[in-house]
Amino acid sequence: MKHEPSDPELSRIAHELGGRDLSNYDGFIDFFMENGVNGIANRRGEEDRVRVRFYLPAYEDDFEEDAVDWTEAQSELSDGLLEVHEQHGFWTPRLVVERGVGNNWALDPVREQLDRLLISWREWAPDPGPTRSDDLIHFDYDPVAIEPSSAWLLFSTEEGLPTPAELRDSRRHNERGDFDFYWTAAKHVEPGDLVFIYAMRPLKAVTHVARAADRAQLDTAFQGAGRKKQRASKEHWVHLTAPVEIEPIPLLDLQLAANYHLLLRGNAQFLRPEWIENLSIIASDESMDEDIARIVRTPIGQANLPDPLGTTLSSWREIAAGALFNEQLVERHIVEPLFRLAVPNVLYQPQFRVERRKVDYVLLRDGRPSTAVEVKLAIEESKSGEWIDSPDFRQVRWYADQLGTNSILIDAYRVLLIDRSANDPHTVIRRRDATERDLEAIRRHVEG
Repeated sequence: MKHEPSDPELSRIAHELGGRDLSNYDGFIDFFMENGVNGIANRRGEEDRVRVRFYLPAYEDDFEEDAVDWTEAQSELSDGLLEVHEQHGFWTPRLVVERGVGNNWALDPVREQLDRLLISWREWAPDPGPTRSDDLIHFDYDPVAIEPSSAWLLFSTEEGLPTPAELRDSRRHNERGDFDFYWTAAKHVEPGDLVFIYAMRPLKAVTHVARAADRAQLDTAFQGAGRKKQRASKEHWVHLTAPVEIEPIPLLDLQLAANYHLLLRGNAQFLRPEWIENLSIIASDESMDEDIARIVRTPIGQANLPDPLGTTLSSWREIAAGALFNEQLVERHIVEPLFRLAVPNVLYQPQFRVERRKVDYVLLRDGRPSTAVEVKLAIEESKSGEWIDSPDFRQVRWYADQLGTNSILIDAYRVLLIDRSANDPHTVIRRRDATERDLEAIRRHVEG
């Protein structure tokens, strides 16, 4: 779209709403309000009416179900149309209102309405499901011995917090390598990640700390309580070490530690390492001080994403998976830098059409596809343990089968190298442990 001379009426609307960063286009004006709301105004009908679309900010981990559930919960809405909008992988609500030309937007009630909606949207978190599973799962490693890459804020109702008896039982299970605490989480939580459990209304405080014992998994059988539309069947769950109770950290202290950048979104909130260092974490029982010292470690993953053009193998390894909150960031900061590091002389093409579908990338040799590359935030593994039963594995295999090539499946923390027609990867590279030898393995895989 080309920029056009400003429409005086639309410019007046933007200014009366406190708009900044104004951009004029053919028939509409785009601006941002001080509260982060994006406004787009245009004339309607025979130009005696104007429409303004107010887009609430998009936050990390905004899923379609969250935006839909929140929108449906705004029963007090009396003015305008509140609907869900998707753009570039983000789901966010928008409020659409119409007014007559000449309306005084500085005094319009839509401003107060937006303030109320913003407060509600910032604090929205779906009710978490049950915190314990009836089944124990066994691991042959100690999750607490793993250096955490990321830290997360997971949510609980106050009624869902573990009792002292449950914690004692769980600690005994952990000593045998068995785990029974099961929590809703972000899909890219990985073993060893540091976890803070936040009790929602009315407590509004962090009450326990733990470690993730495994990768988050989509569980279609374990149904959470208090969810609309069977939402738990679409969610990811992670096993935790027995949570340790701490002196409650109120929401205000949490916000201060995060310099007011914390937003209680979705099923999990990524916590930057410096925020952890700003917190005072004290066991509620002195006998648990040693456990707290083992569990609470500053994550080693880097929250600041490096410039993709200057990414080195070392900086690539150190990126925290939690800082990558959608597939677009995985593409920009993991996949494309990996191409430059491993196969600098090979061209790649994003969104390559394969029949009626598109694969995220193909690597080209002599102008022809040599490798199909599919990108995920977190690869969905199968319950059977067989890679061919993973929907993500089957997806990239389908692209490769149609193209007659090898394939690569990449997420926030793994790179899977898959030979043509193979039912499992011949190599799985864990990003945080990647070496020059792994880059060479990728190079050989692409060269066939």
